[in-house]
Amino acid sequence: MSHDDTEAAKWYRLAAEQGDLEAQQTLALVYSMGQGVQQDYAEAAKWYRPSADRGIASAQQALGGLHLSGGFGLPRNYAEGEKWVLSAAYQGNAFSALFLGMLYSRWLEIGPPKLGEAALWFRKAAADGDEMAHSGKDITTHSQYELGRMYLKGDGVQQSFTEAEHLFRLAADNGLADAQNELGNMYVNAQGVQQDFAEASKWYRLAANQGNAEAKK
Repeated sequence: MSHDDTEAAKWYRLAAEQGDLEAQQTLALVYSMGQGVQQDYAEAAKWYRPSADRGIASAQQALGGLHLSGGFGLPRNYAEGEKWVLSAAYQGNAFSALFLGMLYSRWLEIGPPKLGEAALWFRKAAADGDEMAHSGKDITTHSQYELGRMYLKGDGVQQSFTEAEHLFRLAADNGLADAQNELGNMYVNAQGVQQDFAEASKWYRLAANQGNAEAKK
């Protein structure tokens, strides 16, 4: 915890206490990361809340994520976390849509997976991410991959190897190693494409060069 970080946190707090929304969000981030202050999710949630209440999607996503993860003084609260992430996603926040897709497709201790809803949010994340800048491209790519996995397995959607291959190819062309590996598998297993070991090898090699363990095998 450097002196400069501590000094910066002090000034952010002074501005935040005077109602500056930008300073409040920055102070919340400072507490969530423990930069210049003791890491404290409860304090971070407190400072994200005013911006979240005013409908700022990035603050709603951050607040929801804190409640879903819990820790550092903040009890885990799935219902509260889901509420805020949903609010951000309904405003077109592509990361929140991707986050919900991941949440609903895995769901873990929250409850059973909501696969149909997961597919809807992955599809929305891919569409909304396309309209964003560079980071949106990453969101789109990951959403395409996740949706491709659902079509491959028939999870929450009608199974379609053709649709899975199409989505994996979009993500693979954008350089996502996991999608490249899946595309290699589809060429080996003739799923949605004609069996082609040379084409499979090409995609496996691209994924392996990025460190994908399955592709290396």
